[in-house]
Amino acid sequence: MKIDANRPVGAGAIRKDAKTGKSSDFADNLSVQSQESPAPAAAASSVASIDALFALQEVPDATQERKRQLKRGDKMLERLEDLRRGLLLGTISQDKLTELAHLAREGSRSVDDPRLREVLEEIELRAEVELAKLSPSS
Repeated sequence: MKIDANRPVGAGAIRKDAKTGKSSDFADNLSVQSQESPAPAAAASSVASIDALFALQEVPDATQERKRQLKRGDKMLERLEDLRRGLLLGTISQDKLTELAHLAREGSRSVDDPRLREVLEEIELRAEVELAKLSPSS
């Protein structure tokens, strides 16, 4: 058998056995490899699903924001009650007034409703006025 180094390997290069009409084992391997396409990588789909999970974790949770706003609202109501009690008794805590003004200021920045924003601005103004009354006059 003569081996030619410049001859391309292809379907015509496969020799069939004359007795059985079947290809030799080596030729079978060649033909199977040429007919089958490589299987797609399964790891790529799992990486995509992991990326989707990370993207979901980055999305802010609406219930978490609502819980945070409810907590801030409860704290503000407590400070308003302290202000009412302090005005009636004549003793107001400067720290609680400062916290009330801060809560109202932060709340008005994150609210879309104009009426609620107006109420929060009025609360902040009232707290600032009471703080000014407590400050020693210069």
